[in-house]
Amino acid sequence: MKALGIIILALIVGFAGYNFAYPKLSEALELASFAPKPAVKEVVVAKVEPVRKLVKSEPAPEAAKPAEVAMAKPEPMAEAPMVATTGGMGDAVKVEAKEGEFVPPTFAPIEDLVKNWTAIPKSAFPRPVSLKKDVEFVMSVGKSKVTAGGTALAIAQEGTTLIVAPTQTSPARAKVDIDETNLKTVLTDVYENWKPAWTAYMKKQFDFKKLAAVREQSGGSGNAKPTVASNVKPVRDADGTFPVLLTSMKQGKVTEITPQNIKKWEDAKLETIDGKEYWTVIVKYTTKTMFGDFDVEAQARLVGGAVEKWVYTGSGEVVP
Repeated sequence: MKALGIIILALIVGFAGYNFAYPKLSEALELASFAPKPAVKEVVVAKVEPVRKLVKSEPAPEAAKPAEVAMAKPEPMAEAPMVATTGGMGDAVKVEAKEGEFVPPTFAPIEDLVKNWTAIPKSAFPRPVSLKKDVEFVMSVGKSKVTAGGTALAIAQEGTTLIVAPTQTSPARAKVDIDETNLKTVLTDVYENWKPAWTAYMKKQFDFKKLAAVREQSGGSGNAKPTVASNVKPVRDADGTFPVLLTSMKQGKVTEITPQNIKKWEDAKLETIDGKEYWTVIVKYTTKTMFGDFDVEAQARLVGGAVEKWVYTGSGEVVP
């Protein structure tokens, strides 16, 4: 019996050792494939949706009230570049002339000069015009008629109305709207032809002054011995005028130049011109043309204490 108990005890110890000690030992010796596999319960894995990364968003701004929108300060706009303009309505940017360089004059549109055809200068009349409709002329002894396409003589203006005559000598008169004649076209053509002529005149005036400066520096023009005039320099009054020139005007030696239209009196200079010695004085004055008032120059040439002649500084022609 004692031996049987020992055998039974050994079996119990062996069984316990097999179940508890062998798996630990086989795991340590990497003999898991031979170790008894524990029962595995089937686990059902639920389908999991991919987790989206949550971004913390700022809370939506509260809608602005209408009053706040009206009072909101707008964002400042980028400053626009400064652009130089040439002006409008016939104004031109003044171009500074470089020393020794001629700058052509600038001209306003003719519409500006005639105030949109309501103030044509009186010097533009009388002027032949073509009529675009029949016009009846009235005179003390009867009437006459010029049909459309015929010619009449515009002699004056009243606003946008022209006073016309059938001929230069006829006393008959009629009134016609300016647009019922070709006067606008006629005067525009005259103006366009006048502008280059005036520019050429101003260029001659510029060249004349340059030549006068050269003569002054060289002491004369040419090698001819000058005829000596009075060495007495003309007297200049305190107001800038020259009495000898005023006397010349009063005597009628020049009619286009008057004391009233002279804007500037230059100083007297002793010059030799065409072999003759003169005291010269240049005056700047305003002359009236069909296209407005313009500043021009003339030169008084004095010999023996008196004005011999007045000449345009541009052309050298005698001033009437």
